[in-house]
Amino acid sequence: MSAPDSFDTARLRCTRISAADYDRMCRLESDERAQAALFGARSPQETAERLERALAQWRDDGFGTWIAATHDGDFAGTGLLFRSLVEGETGIELGYAFLPDFWGRGFAVEMSRALLEIAFVALDLPYVLAVTARDHVRSRRVMEKLGMTFRRELQHRGVDCVVYAIERSAWQPAPVSPCISERPF
Repeated sequence: MSAPDSFDTARLRCTRISAADYDRMCRLESDERAQAALFGARSPQETAERLERALAQWRDDGFGTWIAATHDGDFAGTGLLFRSLVEGETGIELGYAFLPDFWGRGFAVEMSRALLEIAFVALDLPYVLAVTARDHVRSRRVMEKLGMTFRRELQHRGVDCVVYAIERSAWQPAPVSPCISERPF
């Protein structure tokens, strides 16, 4: 199983994370607003460690983190599929983080739809999880727009969180965008 190194959505060009993305990751992970629901901003050293783990995940699993930029080249954020342990259940979790300038414009939903397609088509997964802080309404709305359903609440790193999931059988692929001549994977 392996995921594509890159894919396009209607407004984003998403590429496999590389060591060259360190400055972009520092920009995203040091942004207090962008990281407020993701357990806080990170130092450059913490970002370097997370980048190393992201690179290792690609080597080990054949999927991981993608850098999202607009078709004009403006860095917007990240999307990822990663192995997760949620209350004793190992699964693949969907994640996303965008700079505040890109909030409220549908970018998280757009990228996440493509990530679900990768999960269910390229990786042949039976289901995908997503976790967010219980009071992170925007993120919960993204999950619901993706067709994910609430599973349960849990505590993670001292934060009240919620778990959402979607089964492959419940997933509906998004139509091919008129901006893209073919499916990216």
